[in-house]
Amino acid sequence: MSPTGEWSGWEIDMMKAVCAEMKEKCSIVEMSWDGLIPGLQAKKFDVIWSSMSITGEREKVIDFTNKYYNTPSKLIAAKDTKPGTDAKSLTGKTIGIQVSTIQADYFKKHFADTSAAKTYSTLDEAFQDLAAGRIDYVFGDAIPLAEFLKSDFGKNCCADMGDVADDPVILGTGIGGGLADREILKYPQVETVTLVDLDPEMTRLFSTHPMLTALNQKSFSSPKVHITNADAFPWIDSSTDSYDFIVIDFPDPTNYSLGKLYTTAFYKAVARHLSEQGLMVVQSTSPMFARDSYWCIAKTIQDAGLGTYPYHVYVPSFGEWGFVIAGRHSYSPPTSLPAGLRFIDVQGLTALFQFPPDMSPMQVPANHLNDQVLVRLYDKDWKDISH
Repeated sequence: MSPTGEWSGWEIDMMKAVCAEMKEKCSIVEMSWDGLIPGLQAKKFDVIWSSMSITGEREKVIDFTNKYYNTPSKLIAAKDTKPGTDAKSLTGKTIGIQVSTIQADYFKKHFADTSAAKTYSTLDEAFQDLAAGRIDYVFGDAIPLAEFLKSDFGKNCCADMGDVADDPVILGTGIGGGLADREILKYPQVETVTLVDLDPEMTRLFSTHPMLTALNQKSFSSPKVHITNADAFPWIDSSTDSYDFIVIDFPDPTNYSLGKLYTTAFYKAVARHLSEQGLMVVQSTSPMFARDSYWCIAKTIQDAGLGTYPYHVYVPSFGEWGFVIAGRHSYSPPTSLPAGLRFIDVQGLTALFQFPPDMSPMQVPANHLNDQVLVRLYDKDWKDISH
């Protein structure tokens, strides 16, 4: 809430932008978190606009948009608490959790045997009890917990204990701007970056909102970055530029509109824009949780006439995730990396390209514009893991 009592924040700005695009007059209905899904089902309002994580259980009763951000779940505690987020570290402790959240489900599966839960209608109530010493931890989404720790109240009493281990069946697959640009700009040899994004409101928000520009380190304001708002498929067909490196980071292929961006036709069009020694990298879902889908994407890029170099990495907010590097020439991992990286070093690069048996290659067909097998594989993969 703003000082004048109005709803505020970047999601409110996004909601207003969507309503304006739809030419609809939208109003906000205040509802407790545990009443959101029942309220939607009872038609008390039309849309839940509240950063709700996408889980298999929730998808049984409501539909979701494509994810637009993803954050880990974490624990906070009193400053003198020893850091740790596994069940052993929490033995005998009392953990504060907001009711009807994914963290409540996670607690039942991972922590209930060794610790106790105390539930709250709001996180603010849990924060007050933590500061007063009535509970030992608060478990929740990283964003509100981080904001609490920045406040005068939070920074005097409490500290971050770390993120919990990922469990995508419970924690979900996400809640996209400028984060890839932030990383690319760490390389001083990069001369220019062209960002193509369908939604102008999304790039505007990530260019102007203080919380989001802090996240992407104002990468959109760099004179090296040029933003184009367009549909990627027709744009790639009409563009005449060539690039030394192309990053493709689309939402997962949950429907045929998105699936077309994972077809041989699209990858052939992209390949025409690679310079002679150019490479591209494609976000390719998870080889652990969507194994068929991952290797279908690799096969599709291969059938588009490019050499492929699949790799996987543990992403703290997503879990085990896969990508495919592709080009017309052979590829070897780099021998140096920018300073200050938190999760990878040169010594660990070789292991990224090695797949254990449960993620090893599958014999699957390529994804074509007139037969989008990938969409069907993806739907099956995630249904299998959520049941």
